[in-house]
Amino acid sequence: MKIITVSREFGSGGREIGKRLADLLGMDYYDREILTAIAEKTYLDRDT
Repeated sequence: MKIITVSREFGSGGREIGKRLADLLGMDYYDREILTAIAEKTYLDRDT
């Protein structure tokens, strides 16, 4: 499994860059909001 991490600061456009990069590379895109929602729906600890 290949993973690319994009670190960002507020207002930097990092989320958009990450989404575009994932699209260009044909990879799935996950951000903190998506992972938190999945953890809440499956009753998992989001920090594990």
